[in-house]
Amino acid sequence: VPFSRSEFGRAAYAAGSSETAAYMSGVPIRRGKFLAYTLAGLLAAIGGLFLTFFTYTGEAAYASGNAYTLFSIAAVVLGGVSLFGGKGSAIGAIFGALAFRTI
Repeated sequence: VPFSRSEFGRAAYAAGSSETAAYMSGVPIRRGKFLAYTLAGLLAAIGGLFLTFFTYTGEAAYASGNAYTLFSIAAVVLGGVSLFGGKGSAIGAIFGALAFRTI
């Protein structure tokens, strides 16, 4: 809910659908992109920490995360998030991950 009702969330959805149209509508694209990449980096770091905790190793091997990449993309798409951007929600992605984990 906070993502869809905040200025940052609306900017992210608008830029995900059409960056040109969002810019022409007056949406702050640069700040939205900066916040989106910052949030993505933070969540990637947290994901890396969890992967380290679950595998009991700090080794940065190339193939250590490859097994999880396709599963995470499939779970998010199962939750209704578009691969082309602009459509989907965090709640849908969470439910998609839960459904994928159940399968």
